Amino acid sequence: MAETIPVRPRRGGRARTQAATIPRAPRHLSKESRKLFDSIVTQWVLGPDGVAILRGGLESRDQYEICRAQVAKDGPTFRTETGQIRAHPAAKLSIDYLSAFRQAMRQLGLQPEE
Repeated sequence: MAETIPVRPRRGGRARTQAATIPRAPRHLSKESRKLFDSIVTQWVLGPDGVAILRGGLESRDQYEICRAQVAKDGPTFRTETGQIRAHPAAKLSIDYLSAFRQAMRQLGLQPEE
């Protein structure tokens, strides 16, 4: 599907348009991430590098959701064989994934929801 997108004119020139294809959401993303991908690419003009950043950010978001669900199921801590209480490994990973998602959105100039 091609959409006509206005392109900023050069100095002294007239505005022109170019046909751009809107990329499809990768199938391996979750349903929510695919909806977010479609929403962003239809509202913003992203080049190939922007689409790659968006894809990576949404992959991180999906991993964050998986880790969050695991922590909700198992609890935020666990006991080791020696009886010490440790943070759930998925809790630590979820922080990294959320940070990667937020960084990708900042690079694209978008603010992720809290």
